[in-house]
Amino acid sequence: MATPTEWDPNLLWNKAVNYANRAVDSSGGDETLFSCLALELLARAALTSIHPSLNADPQSEGAHIMYACGIPMRAGQPKSIPIHAVFARLEVAYPDFKPHRAICEYLVNLRNEELHTAALPFGALSEAKWLADYYAAVAFLCARLGKELKDYLGESANHALALIRAKSSERRAEVKKRIAAQSTIFEAKSAEEKTDAAKRATAATRFRDGRTATCPSCSNPALLSGDEIRRSEPSYYEGELVVTVTHATSELRCASCDLHLRTVDECAAAGLNPRFQQYESTSLHEIHQDQDAQEYDNM
Repeated sequence: MATPTEWDPNLLWNKAVNYANRAVDSSGGDETLFSCLALELLARAALTSIHPSLNADPQSEGAHIMYACGIPMRAGQPKSIPIHAVFARLEVAYPDFKPHRAICEYLVNLRNEELHTAALPFGALSEAKWLADYYAAVAFLCARLGKELKDYLGESANHALALIRAKSSERRAEVKKRIAAQSTIFEAKSAEEKTDAAKRATAATRFRDGRTATCPSCSNPALLSGDEIRRSEPSYYEGELVVTVTHATSELRCASCDLHLRTVDECAAAGLNPRFQQYESTSLHEIHQDQDAQEYDNM
């Protein structure tokens, strides 16, 4: 019997990728919300790939289970199980899913709070708190579907893999040890030396809006850098046309204590936000300049 369209794992996968792409094109809380919606669809795709009946609510004398097996519903609409039950069933089917279940439950609870209350849980949510764990869960679910992370995330997959590597306890311990050593050296300085160091840090990060972070070693401002991940469509902000440019955090330099983190996974292991944003002013002339040049060449 045919698999119901609503619970077809391939269609659920396609919809999950669609929401993942919408997350890439969004910013702030909307990005996190779309990532949560994509995660739910991906989890249901992984579960229904075992059998669609696993996604069916067991009530109504098994009518929903029968529908999942290709037997038409006599009345009403097919009902799927709640997402928390999806995660529970995935853990039974795949015991290795257990380490990922906590982040999945956490994000789904935040999604429910966002959609069903007046609270704004995504507004101040630091990506350092969830993004790497989210990517690890996504990578696991993609593998169960015979997919690669690149199939789900596109060009962001390499950054995601670096963040997953940073979750290694050995990697975190190594970076934390370096930070602690640098902090010990800084704390041994005199009060005057610390003041001078703070002034250097302030000077090095002045006029670098969006490219600064608190140094995990000395707590002074430090300079961030990283490759561009994406560039938003232009929008007006305070009467100016701006583009939001998102970068992967891959380097931190502190002019105060000389801490230098050199890679994406080192920065992530240090607890820094995995991405940072800058805002660039643009104009309609700059946006259409290439298009005008192509039209001129074709004349």
